[in-house]
Amino acid sequence: MSLSDFWTWFPLSLSVLAVLLIERLLARRGSINLPPGPFPLPIIGNVLDAPRKDFGSECSALVKKYGVS
Repeated sequence: MSLSDFWTWFPLSLSVLAVLLIERLLARRGSINLPPGPFPLPIIGNVLDAPRKDFGSECSALVKKYGVS
């Protein structure tokens, strides 16, 4: 195996490994029986669902209602 072959196969193998890892994580996530909730967006998740005004009092109300774990 020459050095040029290494630089050809190395990015390809990393790409395949990344795709397999992401597929494995998504498959595992789907097997957990969770209650229905908001669908997260790619990369930013559910950050748009967070309260925009009076964030501190909203969080305090949630702590009073559900407690701290």
